[in-house]
Amino acid sequence: MKNFFTTKFLLLVFIVGQTNNAQGQTNPTPQALPYTQNFSTFTGTTTIYPAGLQGWGFGTTAITTSFNTAAPTADQALAGATNASTSGFVGDMNGKIGVLATGTNIKAICLAINTSSLTNISVSYLAATQRQQTTDRIGELGVQYRIGTTGTFTNITGSLYQNNGAVNNTSGTASVNPATISFTLPAPCVNQPIVQLRWIQRDVSGAGGRPSFSVDDISITGTPLLSSNANLSNLTLSTGTLVPAFASATTSYTSSVANSVTSITATPTASDANATITVNGSPVVSGSPSASIPLSVGPNTITTVVTAQDLTTTKTYTVTVTRAAAGVPTLTVTSPLTGFGNVCINTTTAANSFTLDGNNLDGSNISLAALSGFTYSETLGGTYTSTLIFSYSGSSFTGKVIYVKFSPIAVQSYNGNIDVSGGNASTLSVAATGSGVNTPPTLTTGGSSGVSPTGVTLAGTNLVAGCSSVTEYGIEYSTASGFPDGSGTQVPASNLSGGNFSVTLTGLAPNTRYYYKAYAKYGAGPSTVWGTQQAVTLPPLPVVMSAQPGLSYTENFADIANWTNFFIAGTGANHFGGLGAAGSGGIPNGTTLTTSTLSFQTGNPGLSGGVQRGSEQIVPTQSIVLLSTGPTDNSTSAAIDFYIDFTGVNAG
Repeated sequence: MKNFFTTKFLLLVFIVGQTNNAQGQTNPTPQALPYTQNFSTFTGTTTIYPAGLQGWGFGTTAITTSFNTAAPTADQALAGATNASTSGFVGDMNGKIGVLATGTNIKAICLAINTSSLTNISVSYLAATQRQQTTDRIGELGVQYRIGTTGTFTNITGSLYQNNGAVNNTSGTASVNPATISFTLPAPCVNQPIVQLRWIQRDVSGAGGRPSFSVDDISITGTPLLSSNANLSNLTLSTGTLVPAFASATTSYTSSVANSVTSITATPTASDANATITVNGSPVVSGSPSASIPLSVGPNTITTVVTAQDLTTTKTYTVTVTRAAAGVPTLTVTSPLTGFGNVCINTTTAANSFTLDGNNLDGSNISLAALSGFTYSETLGGTYTSTLIFSYSGSSFTGKVIYVKFSPIAVQSYNGNIDVSGGNASTLSVAATGSGVNTPPTLTTGGSSGVSPTGVTLAGTNLVAGCSSVTEYGIEYSTASGFPDGSGTQVPASNLSGGNFSVTLTGLAPNTRYYYKAYAKYGAGPSTVWGTQQAVTLPPLPVVMSAQPGLSYTENFADIANWTNFFIAGTGANHFGGLGAAGSGGIPNGTTLTTSTLSFQTGNPGLSGGVQRGSEQIVPTQSIVLLSTGPTDNSTSAAIDFYIDFTGVNAG
């Protein structure tokens, strides 16, 4: 009997393991549009879903007269099915995919699509009835959607199909009452990387068996979204510079040129390649210069109009270019100062620069006024000062390069103009942009590895120092979900590499869920930042059977005289079971037993084969007797099973 016990114990472990592995459901890969599927590869035995499709189940959820909108709980394997099938399935029905929900087991078919950059998503499919009987229920097949891979589903109007119950169709795989169902997906499905469509069944009326349905000839199309982006990403002039510096959201600019400049071109670049551009009414290719625009002395307006792909949205940019009068002293910027962007406070950047031209000047020096946060130099490696004065020869100069550094001391914007004056010319304003920031470190809480009953390795990733030095980094953990930052146990790390680090925790409690966050300390004080909370569950600590308290079993068959057939009554009888006469599995050759061992044999103890009570022997004993009969090859035999219940015991 030892072999019987061992086999049943291992089988129990296997079944439990399989059940755990079956939990959850697979989200199929979204398919690009246009999409078609006619299931021509389905020949009645297919077990692999086509790309983008997956069958789902809902555990023991009962079907009702309303469509179930809950998320699925498990995958449903694909297998061959016919109109004779009455158990719930998602099946290969020879050229189409079928589905049947039962009273306690809903099934569904999921198709994932990608509608990015598309609108007007049209869906059609051929619905048909597979199994039905005229005396059974009327059911309905509908389509639902959800965005992404989590959450509930929403029913789609116009997607429904019902069986008519007009004829019996209970064998083979032929369908009846086919109908093409067409509808347009609702607005939330437009321009989405993941849209899941789900065919699912509900009861409508009647009683008895439920119909099964099939889906075929799926076709899904969409039309491209037309962009409404009418922005420019850049705008430059062949001579002079824009004031202020170009920004997509700014639509009005000025520029100044010398009297010697009689014409100019503008080069606009669209943010969207599908937009069209005109400059002063003439078409211009994005990124290319316009036709030459003549300049009169004084202000000249250049108008750039961008029309979006939707042909409705427009945006107008204007540049007023002032051409100096003959002999008028002028200062112009021929190359603007590049913006410095966000810069950590109490640091100094490398130098950017701008270029000046001067014409018809009186020979007096040119001065640069102070602008908070910025310093100037005439040479790249020279001394930088808050103001600058330079001289020139004659009445003009060209290509004068001024180098500028940015040194913010506060968290604020330093945008402004550097005023350039002298030579009897009007003051010229050169745009300078930059902001002081004090960005804290950023980091991400990573995953777990090396999980054991009493220890685990936890990771932090993507640690970026920001504007302050990181003084400590590590992992903070707790057994409380949502524990406040700083209230857990902090364990510093010392293995930072490429922004990643880890901490190995030991001495933890087995069979416990721990919550953790990566953290980093920085600056004076110090201050601390945390990543988002993650969690890990440690497995139980195995305990060998010999160490289990209270694990014992004793049976001396003292009550054997009171045991009844089928092992139903009698102290201890419930731990045993017999094998029926029609069963298989005799020892040793797997032959059919000659005598049922479900019943105790009586009458002539010792002569009748099967299972006997020792209390009925001529000399009564407290025992069970197994007597085999037949030839000497022991080809027929009797057997009983022995059971032990390990509920509440850790088998290790």
